[in-house]
Amino acid sequence: MSDYAVKAVIVERRSIVRPALLLRLPYPPPPASLAPGTSASASEDYQRWCKRAALSLPKPRARLTGPVEIEMTFKERSGRQQLDTASRRVLGFLTARGVIDDDGARTVRRMVLGWGTEEGVRVEIRSAVSNGASSQ
Repeated sequence: MSDYAVKAVIVERRSIVRPALLLRLPYPPPPASLAPGTSASASEDYQRWCKRAALSLPKPRARLTGPVEIEMTFKERSGRQQLDTASRRVLGFLTARGVIDDDGARTVRRMVLGWGTEEGVRVEIRSAVSNGASSQ
């Protein structure tokens, strides 16, 4: 006969906690409807901004899949500023570059926007906690 003993194997299943992704991007240009002297150059400005912002992405390419929580802090400037439009441009960039899956509610579970003193935009992306609790 053989001397093989059956051993119990315990498997623990839990989410892998991924570290937060911290990005520092240039401040996005205003959308065409808010740009002074609105013209086709507004979309060209956005395309140029996307190219500059892509240079700020870490190498190798950073990516967080699944639900995420995003915190964006924009440099406070004088004049008319709108957090919602600026944040949409940043979300569009993050989605187009594959940093996050998409900018819909299934992916972006929580978003905090604010003003700060650092140049450009500070973006912190964390995996959302699967049980619905906040990660803070």
